[in-house]
Amino acid sequence: MKNKTHYKRRKVSTLFIGSEKDYFAENLSMLLSAGIGVSAAIAIMIEGSSSRAYKKVLSVIVQDLDDGSSLWKALDGRGIFNHSYLYMTKVGESSGRLSENLKIIADQEKKSKLFKSKLTSAMIYPGIILSLTLIIGIAVVWFIIPKMAKIFSDMKIELPLPTKIMIYLGNFITQYPFLFLSIIFGFIALILLIFFVPVTKKVGQAILFRTPRIKNLYKEVEVARFGYVMFSLSQAGIPLTEALSSIERSTELTQYKKFYQYLFQKVTDGNSLENSFHNYKNLKHIIPINIQQMIIAGERSGNLVSVLGKISGIYEEKIEVSSKNIAVILEPILLVTVALGVLFLALAVVMPIYGLVGGLNAAT
Repeated sequence: MKNKTHYKRRKVSTLFIGSEKDYFAENLSMLLSAGIGVSAAIAIMIEGSSSRAYKKVLSVIVQDLDDGSSLWKALDGRGIFNHSYLYMTKVGESSGRLSENLKIIADQEKKSKLFKSKLTSAMIYPGIILSLTLIIGIAVVWFIIPKMAKIFSDMKIELPLPTKIMIYLGNFITQYPFLFLSIIFGFIALILLIFFVPVTKKVGQAILFRTPRIKNLYKEVEVARFGYVMFSLSQAGIPLTEALSSIERSTELTQYKKFYQYLFQKVTDGNSLENSFHNYKNLKHIIPINIQQMIIAGERSGNLVSVLGKISGIYEEKIEVSSKNIAVILEPILLVTVALGVLFLALAVVMPIYGLVGGLNAAT
């Protein structure tokens, strides 16, 4: 017989398991609600998977379950659930609400993707336009301006400032192409370092958090995340302190991470949310005053969970409006930026020609 209390935990690589893991909680919740056992449900998921690495991880989980492991222990370290999701799974198993808690986890995954997509979509459009403008400008300066520079030099006329600048850039690029490419790649590396490298991206966050409109969207996304995560974790039976610890791990914004750490410590020490809010400096810059008042009122009345759910709903609507407004606001700014670039190039090319025509007319 298999020992149901002690089992040997199997090791398996969690690399390259793909995006199918994002639907693990949703699929497992549906199968469990249909009356299928945990081990059998995961076996069904193995058959429907197209990723060999994901199948291997699920197979090991099934073997652990068959050897007597609980689901949350079998999932621990498998690259499918983070700490908070494991805790929700553990609470669900012990309370008999595993299917419901897995559904909450699935909903959290969807909300998290939605919030990230709103931030990403707000930045993609201007990024593409500016990148294309930069590429076209470099191509013109690199390939066209040097040829025109020779023509202008043969004209023996005084060149205007825009033309001199373009010719200087063109000569610099053609004479020092490797240095120019090094500058471009260095700039790209700097952008990646500031905005994407975990150790230094807090610098990029600080920049975006001080950018008009963008900072409002970031604030709305984080407030909506706070409301929804706290609401869903409370529904799953997670204690307030554990919920705060969970949301602190899930956020990527340094300002909010510090606030959640502070809040966790205060609540752990027995302080109320109201008292914690009052003692946090400049809290209004990250949590709007009206939201603070709603949370305090919910805490006083004992309806904190429902208030958090309302906050999430309100700010999801705000995110939708703000993300659309950013696109509307940025579009004319981008058009003006591109127009100024085109105007500069046009002046650099046309002004010498007008100067030459004017000189010929004066000579005649």
